[in-house]
Formats: sequence, C-alpha cells, structure tokens
Amino acid sequence: MVQTYKYRIYPTKSEESRLENHFSMCRHLYNWSLTERDNNYKLWKQAKTIEKSLNSDVKKKVIFSSFLGQIFYRKENEEAVVNILTTIEGIFGIQFSSTVMNVQRNINYNYQQDNLPALKKERPWFKGVHSQVLQDVLWRIDDAYDGFFNEGKGYPKYKKKGQWTSITYPQYKAHPVNNMITVSKIGEVKIVYHRHIPKEASIKTLTIEKDGGKWFACFSFEVIHTHIEPEQDLSKSIGIDAGLIDFYYGSDGSHIEVPKYLRKSEEKLKKLQRRFQKAEKRSKKWYKILKSLQKGHYKVRCQREDFLHKEANRLLKDFDVIIHENLNIQGMKRRPKVKQDENGKYLPNNASAKAGLNKSISDVSWGKFFEILKYKALIAGKTVIAIDPKYTSQICSGCRNVVEKSLSMRTHICPICNLIIPRDYNSAIYIKDLGLESLSMDALEAPAILP
Repeated sequence: MVQTYKYRIYPTKSEESRLENHFSMCRHLYNWSLTERDNNYKLWKQAKTIEKSLNSDVKKKVIFSSFLGQIFYRKENEEAVVNILTTIEGIFGIQFSSTVMNVQRNINYNYQQDNLPALKKERPWFKGVHSQVLQDVLWRIDDAYDGFFNEGKGYPKYKKKGQWTSITYPQYKAHPVNNMITVSKIGEVKIVYHRHIPKEASIKTLTIEKDGGKWFACFSFEVIHTHIEPEQDLSKSIGIDAGLIDFYYGSDGSHIEVPKYLRKSEEKLKKLQRRFQKAEKRSKKWYKILKSLQKGHYKVRCQREDFLHKEANRLLKDFDVIIHENLNIQGMKRRPKVKQDENGKYLPNNASAKAGLNKSISDVSWGKFFEILKYKALIAGKTVIAIDPKYTSQICSGCRNVVEKSLSMRTHICPICNLIIPRDYNSAIYIKDLGLESLSMDALEAPAILP
C-alpha cells in the first residue's frame, strides 16, 4: 500500500535560491522537450501527407526535410526528384530526403531520455540538477502526451515563469534524521518531522514543492498493508445526503452546514485580483500582489481540506458502514446548452446562475471528501458504499412512493403515508436503506458452481 506524508520544510535563503533555480531549469527542459515533440508531430503529419501524394513505384521516398527538397518536389516528377537528391546526398553527405518510416509519430520518453547526456554537453547548466529530477520532467511530459492521445485531455501547454512549483527525486531512500533531510544538489534542509514514517516502510520518492509561499517535502512510501476484514455491524451504519446548504444530512438526523470558505474570502480575493489586473505586468508590484493571491487561495484550500479530514475522521469513528451517493460531479458542473430561436438568435440559458452554482459545488468539494473517506475507511477496516443517486431525492423513505419536488422545496410531504420530514433527511434515510439492501444482496450471493 502506497502512502504519502507531507512535511513543512524551512530551507535557508541559499537553499531556497538553488531550489528556485532547479524549478527554472526543469521548466526550460519541459518547454524544450515539448517543442521537440511538437515539431516532430508536425513533421510526421507533413511526411504522411506527402507520402500519400507519391506514386507507389517511387521507393516510398518522402521529400520533406529541406526547403530545397520542397522546390524540387514542385518542379519535377517524383522519380526525378528522388534520383537528383540521392545523388546530392552521396556527393555532399547532406540528407535532403528520407522515408516516412524514419519519422516517428510521437517522440517517447526513452528517446528523449537517451538524448539527455548530449543536451547536458550542449547546455552545461543542466548538470547542476540531479539526473533523476530531469528524467522525472520527461516522465511528466510523457504523461501529458499520453493523456492527450489516449484519454481525450487537452494538448500539453508551455509552462510560464512561476508555473513550475515542484521537483521529484524518484529513488530517494533516506529517512529524515535529527529533523533534517539531505537533498541532492541542494544540501541539508530543516524539516518539521511531526509524524514518523514507519520504520518498515520503503520510501519510493521525495517531492519538494512550493505552495502559497511555503515549502514542503512529500515522502511517498510503501508499507505492507495487513488486510482488515471490514466490520459489518449494521447497527452502526449511516446514510449521508450531500448538499449545498448542509454539507451532508445524516440518516440519524445529524447535519453539518457547508462552511463556504471560498465565499467568505471572496471579497478579499476579488480586490486582490482587481489590483493584480491593473498592475504593470512582471513589475515588483505585480509579483507582490501575485504572492498575496497565492497565499489567499492556499489558505482557503487548507481550511477546506482540514474540514474534510475532520468530518471523515468523525464519521469513521462513530460508524462502521457509511453509505453515500455516487455523484457525477463533472456532469453537475457542465455548462448549460446554448438556446437559439428559429432565426439563430441566442436566448438566455441561465449560464450566469449556473456559474454561481458551479462555484458552490467546487467550494464544497464532495469528490475530495469521498476520496478521503474511502482511503481512511480502507485503513480503519470500515465499509464505504456508493449507490446510484437516481431518484434518491424524490422517493419517500417510508412507503417508497415517488413524490416529485423542485429544488426549492425543502420539506418532504408524502400524500400516501403522510410522512413530513426535511427533504435531505428523507433522502439520507432512503440512501441508507438502499446501501444496506445492496450489502445484504452481496452477502447472500452464492459461489459459482464449476462443472
């Protein structure tokens, strides 16, 4: 089982300067590698296009690698071009033509890693950064390209100054000693070792990052996870209905209000943002306000994560089985569809109201909370169940009758069984019942009978 512990570190001014220098060089390597991949991808598309226009009898030669080759290609036929350029290549040793097989569709990690030594000779300042840190930069860009080609993510973007905020040592093994850690090419850095990494743990990576003007060391380590059989005391079970008014409403009647940390800090952040937009770009004032903005957002994030961890710990302390809805949060934040009349004129579609709703959904962080709850439950040996959220807010928990309600109706009133309770409380009870039913069905499943 892989875990990550995060510690606050206090580098000296000289160490901080070296770390910032490492960030800058990693950013330049990322941008250089991205340019190399981008140019190669464009070259591959050009070669592929020209190859399709050639006759199959022309030895599959592709004229693409020089301006001279392009001129010959336009004026002469393909076979003559191949003969002329092949002769020139033999006399002068200059390559004007190539086959499409020599052009990769996408330069991969191994190709760029093999070229790192040559790059260090060409740019000696890269020798000041640990080789594995540079290799990790290439892994990051490889992951970005993999996400673009295989997962439908956006095309990788160039990193601007200040946008590279972490470096990773992939094979770091040493434990902190005497509240100090030794970082290659940096030195010994003071660390607040507030919780000990298990002695039997095998440290895998060390990541040094800067966040909100503060420095942190993140140790990822692997420990042997002893499987704890989840406790099935159904008397200690709870269903929770997540919402924007109450963070969650429990089936036991408890409810926690949404803290709204972003909304509380919004006015201050708006003022800073306006000042930031008016300041001269890249001036001292611009950087000063940018630092204040980063600190403001960092504070909001810390407040939110502290709240999420505490609520997850409280639930796992009091209950053995926790049931929640498997919400499609990305779908809930999707922008509304464009509305047009018969003449093509755009009509109001409540996009501004939806933007405010999306901000509230992001501020409440249901997804992060469920992730925290899931991994903490795994360690504690508790059970967390996610159920289909369909109709959980409409079905009566007493008689299972469908009672349609708009979002503005906050009270559940059933005309069949006369149940009158808060809307979210009704949903929480129904969620708990569904979760326990699915749990009992799993327990009653018979083993497969093999022939």
